[in-house]
Amino acid sequence: MSNRTSAGFSSLARCVKTRYIYSMPSRLVNVRLDEERLRKAQTLRASGVVLSDLVRDAIDERFDELSGSRTAQDVTAAIGRVFEQFPDPPDLPPRDNDVHDRRAVRRAIVRKLRQRRR
Repeated sequence: MSNRTSAGFSSLARCVKTRYIYSMPSRLVNVRLDEERLRKAQTLRASGVVLSDLVRDAIDERFDELSGSRTAQDVTAAIGRVFEQFPDPPDLPPRDNDVHDRRAVRRAIVRKLRQRRR
């Protein structure tokens, strides 16, 4: 490789975080899939799901079930199941506050409670 080519490669490596990928202490797992699961995996991948993240999450979830520990992931999964079972109605107007901003949510709750008192 010439210096020019290796310099281009170096910047490319930083862009795709190749150094991290090859330096992280991990192992490759090969999984055999039947036709139906292969089709599902291809559909998930085409819709933007990173399959390795999916596998990691499944392993973590199953491990947490075995160990019986309650972690933030367990709470997130439980809340996700509640939202799946009880989705918002389709005619629900959009919220006027950012649900990720605790101060904005507090103001919205106080405003709503004051409206009910009147």
